[in-house]
Amino acid sequence: MGVTGARTQLELLGQSCFAIQSQPQPRQSCVVSRSFAKTVTDLGELKGAISMFSARASERLRHSGLVAAEVNTFILADRFKDGAGQHNGSATVALMSPSNFTADITRAALIALQQAYRPGAHYKKAGVMVLGLAPEGQVQPTLFAAPAHAQVKSQRLQCALDALNGGKHAGRDLVRVGAFRGGSGDVLNGKIRRDCRSPRYTTQWSELKKVQG
Repeated sequence: MGVTGARTQLELLGQSCFAIQSQPQPRQSCVVSRSFAKTVTDLGELKGAISMFSARASERLRHSGLVAAEVNTFILADRFKDGAGQHNGSATVALMSPSNFTADITRAALIALQQAYRPGAHYKKAGVMVLGLAPEGQVQPTLFAAPAHAQVKSQRLQCALDALNGGKHAGRDLVRVGAFRGGSGDVLNGKIRRDCRSPRYTTQWSELKKVQG
């Protein structure tokens, strides 16, 4: 029996071995990534995917009341194949000041993509990771932070975008950054892999279960 098993046994016997945590541990990072159905070589297509991932990561940060200090972009080859054209790339870019704005996260992610990308390589998966997370109200302004009036302007712009994209009749991604070329959250013209997606019984008539009488 291992250490974990021994501790579990003692817990079942009434002896406390694991401290009770009333608050969850703060998140240190957030990742949004997808695998593609087919390998991708075009930088423009990768930019579209990375832009979508950046938007999703930014949404999660704002929903959690967090800001990020760094953005990492990674692009991976098919790990089941060998030979020429295989390349795994990753790069991290620090933000001028911690942010959760979609424009800031996307700009840094695309810069990192340029650094990680190798022309001619075949990529099977890509993703964006935001690092150095901290509560939005506990961040010390940096020397290179934008002036107060510029931050207020950016905040208003982001609120307006969230209101448009989150409206009941608007739909997701109604307004998005230019590099995000996908529609309805599906970039790369269907190259995002969804083989293991759960059936959408409550939103798609075509996927409802059929009962034969």
